[in-house]
Amino acid sequence: MKICNEKGYILASTLMISLVVTSLMFSIFLVVFLNNYVTQKKIGKKKVDLANMSGLQQMISNPDELSEGLTEFEIDSIEVLSNINLRGLFYEIEVFTTKNGDSSRCQYLIANNTNDHLNNAFTISRPDFRGVVAGKTGIKGNMQTTNDRITFGSIPGITGGNNNYLQGDLLTNEDIPQKLVNEETFTSVFNLKEIDNSQVINVNGPINLDRSYISELRSNVLNISGDLIVSDTLLTSASFEDLFVSVSGSVLFEESTVSKINLSIVSDGRAEINTGCKVENILLSTTDTIKINPNSQFFNCQLYSKKSILIDNCLFEYPSTIGLYVDCSEESNFRNTIDLQSTVVNGTIMLVSSVTGLSGNKSKILIDKGSRIQGFVYSENNLELYGPVYGSLYTYNVLYHKKPTDYINWLVDLEIDRKKLDENFLIPVCFNVSRDYEILDRKWIR
Repeated sequence: MKICNEKGYILASTLMISLVVTSLMFSIFLVVFLNNYVTQKKIGKKKVDLANMSGLQQMISNPDELSEGLTEFEIDSIEVLSNINLRGLFYEIEVFTTKNGDSSRCQYLIANNTNDHLNNAFTISRPDFRGVVAGKTGIKGNMQTTNDRITFGSIPGITGGNNNYLQGDLLTNEDIPQKLVNEETFTSVFNLKEIDNSQVINVNGPINLDRSYISELRSNVLNISGDLIVSDTLLTSASFEDLFVSVSGSVLFEESTVSKINLSIVSDGRAEINTGCKVENILLSTTDTIKINPNSQFFNCQLYSKKSILIDNCLFEYPSTIGLYVDCSEESNFRNTIDLQSTVVNGTIMLVSSVTGLSGNKSKILIDKGSRIQGFVYSENNLELYGPVYGSLYTYNVLYHKKPTDYINWLVDLEIDRKKLDENFLIPVCFNVSRDYEILDRKWIR
């Protein structure tokens, strides 16, 4: 007879089944736990991201309290830390939020809304304005002047104007401001922001700023006694996010240079950008002339000069800003010019003068027939316009030149269309028309 121990077999089977069931239950619990953990982390991250945006909106909704430096506050028990700097003529605000190990960091570029006077197609601020319309002038949008003394006339080779030249209202206001710009804010672009001297690297030029040189830098603040040459393809820097360079000499971008790093250059010498460059995220200011040679492209760039800016056959993508400051205490500045030849600008072009309406001051913005502007053109002295503007113009005088004569406030063959300006177009924060700030750009930093 064969005897079997069925109790031992059942016990082993029971233990095996219990182990399988326990393992399965533990696996289900682990999956549920991990899923809940991931969900809570996502919710937590979403909360600090939203707090980041809310913190920024809270700051720009109170423009009177907006000032450079560090600010700390809370939103829904989430700590918010902000750092505000003026980068050229735009606010750069970095917001950092954190709670329970979750954090969010974002860098915002802040600009001003267009409104009031800038809602018009064309504004001429000269107090004793007398205008003459000639040729094929067409203005779509409102026109604002200090009085309604506008007649029609002709120049040899150019017919008289058409009564239908204005598709909008002619607004008159004796008190049109001749200046809309905070001059202190505008001239700040010619100074490098205050930085701890211990961070500054002092070197003798010429310096060739290329990938190799940047990779060896141990600080993001460079003071060069001499000239600066920018070359190579500069895409990113592993060591820092921004590079600040002060140059006592000239600045040269070599032919076909590509630069996408956040680069701020303040120079006492002439600056030149050679043919075929592609430049992003640059702030270039100089007390001398800026010359830009053909076939270069720019995005999110700011160019400022105290002498002249000469640009030939280039493309400036939005947001771009080109600015000239005219110091009227020196007569040598009276012929300083922003001269655009066959150039497309999506952004703001501005001439700021220490004195508006000064006799003998010939400084001007010159936009040739082959150029096209989408944005805002602002001059506290003269504007000589031959190409189309899709946006808004604000100037003290309009010039038309036909050798050997300058025709002051003759509106000849102008093409201005305010309706074609994008409704989301923003201007630099130096304008006093309003302090209605909006986000121009944002970059999440993970």
